[in-house]
Amino acid sequence: MFKKSAPSPFVFNVKSRMRVAGLVILLAPLAIFGRLFYMQTFLYEEFSSKAERAIYNYLAEDRLRGKILDVNGREMAESVRTHSCGVNKRYVLDKNKTVNFLAETLEMPKKRILEKWNRAANFFFVATKI
Repeated sequence: MFKKSAPSPFVFNVKSRMRVAGLVILLAPLAIFGRLFYMQTFLYEEFSSKAERAIYNYLAEDRLRGKILDVNGREMAESVRTHSCGVNKRYVLDKNKTVNFLAETLEMPKKRILEKWNRAANFFFVATKI
């Protein structure tokens, strides 16, 4: 009279549920790790150039502070615009030509520029407040 129903293919026991839950928990970090690996390996140049542009744009901005006034509105101090000369050694093709040019242009001894060059890891200021 009553037919026995066929067992459902999607019936899980506890062990099967634990395996599925463990698999889901492991897949998320693996996906994140895979994406990070892809970005660091294959998209390195793109992100590196974006970072350099952002740093250069920040350094190239012309930022002046406001004037400092006393109670009566008289000017006590103001920003003074100065210039600095720095070298990013990563972009220098010929060290001797660069040092000669800087020494001649900034009227500095070559020895002083070379000392700064040898002490610095990558970037250094040759002269400030020019």
